[in-house]
Amino acid sequence: MPETKRPLKVFLCHASADKQKVRELYRYLRRRGIKPWFDEMDLVGGQDWQVEIPKALSTSDAIIICLTKNSVDKEGYIQKEIKFALDKALEMSEGRIFLIPVRFEECEVPFSLSRYQWVDLFDDAGYARMMRALKLRAAQLQRSTVELPKKDTDEGKVALDRAAREQEEREATEKATREKIEREKMEKAARDKLEHEAVEKAKQEKIEREAAEKATREKVERGAAENVAREKAESEK
Repeated sequence: MPETKRPLKVFLCHASADKQKVRELYRYLRRRGIKPWFDEMDLVGGQDWQVEIPKALSTSDAIIICLTKNSVDKEGYIQKEIKFALDKALEMSEGRIFLIPVRFEECEVPFSLSRYQWVDLFDDAGYARMMRALKLRAAQLQRSTVELPKKDTDEGKVALDRAAREQEEREATEKATREKIEREKMEKAARDKLEHEAVEKAKQEKIEREAAEKATREKVERGAAENVAREKAESEK
């Protein structure tokens, strides 16, 4: 008998300093039919968090690693959570989505996570990209479902289309800039070549002119010497 579909369970790995941002993400996911695990909401009084957090990590369908300057630079339990998540990711079949790094702000992605494509939630299309990843993860599991409201789907499509257009415009601008730089390099190389040829031509003309002047002087000197010799010979007769 097929297993009843249930909401996708997603563990939110974060630094304690980022609670406010993670609360907003938690509410966002809940409104979209996902079951996020957030220690502030899911731990109850008296539970041993050092037992419950690893348990939640091990039973999650996906793990969102929330990155900010706080979490990147922070030492402590979050690093243990990330290490646990990485170890579990190694157990996944190739091509499976499990770890989803998300950045709340511009920050360096830890080297250990750099192999995984991250999502920038501060980008217009960031949330749409994150939801696409979670929807794909749900499809891979074949037992969880991520149903996006039509409004979110439309907004996500608009955001993705806008991001795609901006990317195309950015690439077109970068291409035009590269082509301009290459064109300027070629034009400069052509100018330098013409200047070099002009300098070499001037040098050659100078050499030829000096050679011609030298030949003329030698010819004049020979003529004068011959005249002197003739005059001397005639005076001795």
